[in-house]
Amino acid sequence: MVFLLGLSGSGKDTVGQEFINKGYTRVAFADVLKEEYAAMKGIPLESLHIQGPAKEAHREAIIEYAEAQRAIDPLHWIKKAIEPYLESHSSIREGLKLVFTDVRRRSELDWIYHIKSIEDRVDEGEIISHYERARLFIVDRPGIIDNDMLSHETIGYARGMQRASEFQVVDATIINDGTKEDLAKKVERLCRAYAF
Repeated sequence: MVFLLGLSGSGKDTVGQEFINKGYTRVAFADVLKEEYAAMKGIPLESLHIQGPAKEAHREAIIEYAEAQRAIDPLHWIKKAIEPYLESHSSIREGLKLVFTDVRRRSELDWIYHIKSIEDRVDEGEIISHYERARLFIVDRPGIIDNDMLSHETIGYARGMQRASEFQVVDATIINDGTKEDLAKKVERLCRAYAF
């Protein structure tokens, strides 16, 4: 599994597409959130996926709704996003490779840390007991502005975890400072380095 952490506009979806081209299935925590929010508000889901005035009109309300659900259960969106890919309550369908394109919250990062810190664990209430090796990449695009302070804090938290942990939390930072072709080459190098 590949997890992409970065600010809005950093290029997570573009990097994710490179993994999709290599046979990965895209998972986005925000997709489930948007589906639930659109159904609750009775608005077309498509309007929340396309950048523009309709999406912007709902941005703050979506964030508030998401955080309210996380306050009840920090794993709420994770559980909903990964459920379609589970073979049983504790494992992902065999042979399925997932790329999570929108890691932006501390609860998501804590879950990834948990996955990376254990090989195979079965506890009562555990969502997943066994994963392929998980890789976390920060996607960084110099000069972008993202006013979502929680995303900035999550990236700082990831870097802090990296310094405090005895194992590799952040596997690499992908600097998005060129063309799509440059980004594709960087992903290709990562795939070779990590034997994807």
